Amino acid sequence: MISSILPTALALLPIALAVPAPAPEVTALATLTEREPPTQVQERDILSDITGAAGYVTSVLGGLPESVASGVPNFFQDFPVGDDVKNQLNMTDDDVDALPTQVLNIP
Repeated sequence: MISSILPTALALLPIALAVPAPAPEVTALATLTEREPPTQVQERDILSDITGAAGYVTSVLGGLPESVASGVPNFFQDFPVGDDVKNQLNMTDDDVDALPTQVLNIP
């Protein structure tokens, strides 16, 4: 039965493949219309915007401690420096000079 249908299907194959593709649609041409001239741009008072922003920043920074607002936090206050470090560690100049050798001689 399949052998009798096969020749007929093969004979109709060129007809099925020969169906033309749909024609492309043509779009309408663009039309030029009169446009109104642009309206005048409203001018802004930039200086008042800047002073308003500066006032906002000042109000935000006003609630912070002065050391933080200035950019230097209090973390580094009252640290010993120079000879105060040696005095707190009970070290002499010879002890400080020997530190690199002690560090390099780690077992």
